[in-house]
Amino acid sequence: MQKRSQVTIFIVLGIVLIFVLGIILFLRDEIFRSELSPKISNDKDGFREIEEISRRCFDDSFIDSLILFSNKGGVYDPIKFSFYDGKKVPHYDYILLNKTINLEFYINHIHSIYDQSFKLCISDSLVKYNVSLEKEFKISLPSNKIKLRINNAIIKSDEDTEKVLIIPKFDHTIKYDLKEVLDKIRGFSSILLNSKELVPLSDLIAYTNRNGFSLSILNLNENTVLYSLKFEDIKDKEFIFRLIWEYPKIILEEDEDEIL
Repeated sequence: MQKRSQVTIFIVLGIVLIFVLGIILFLRDEIFRSELSPKISNDKDGFREIEEISRRCFDDSFIDSLILFSNKGGVYDPIKFSFYDGKKVPHYDYILLNKTINLEFYINHIHSIYDQSFKLCISDSLVKYNVSLEKEFKISLPSNKIKLRINNAIIKSDEDTEKVLIIPKFDHTIKYDLKEVLDKIRGFSSILLNSKELVPLSDLIAYTNRNGFSLSILNLNENTVLYSLKFEDIKDKEFIFRLIWEYPKIILEEDEDEIL
């Protein structure tokens, strides 16, 4: 009797063990995937890495967009370009630097560059987590500052739409008077705009000295000049506004006779 009960116990234990192993084998892919995938929910304790990546991209892209904005110096015209040192150098629409242009143009331009920079940063960082991110943001220029405001960032799992991490609203501010810098840039460009011929170098240097920034000049060809306006640093990075200016070609007297 005792021997029969022992056999029964072993049979039951064997059945239970086989059942458990079957469940493990059936769910092994799901268990393995859950170990590697982010645990996304409204509980932020488990998502510090993802949140940190997002915030770092917000901040780094903000700085990078300002530097990229300054280096571009406006909206380039793909039709107009010069060749320098074997490379194609695009021209920029200097008319956009006229005094009549509203600061809103610059804000929108920085906004666009920031959006592209952020997408590159976030796609490189979060691709391994199989997640996507939605955001709303605004860039403004209050007095002596450049301000980035994020109106909620929502990170969603690509595997489970119910798993969501919400990064609440936050502001990021750089103490840099971009308004003053842009006013000086427009003042510099107005010297060029108001002249129908080559502007004396002494006039340009005198203006930069009065306004506290330095100037370097590179002649791309006979009538195209690259002006680099260097201002104070932003977060230890140089803020250099590059402006490619195309002067009208000077017609010599003998050329005028040929035309006539």
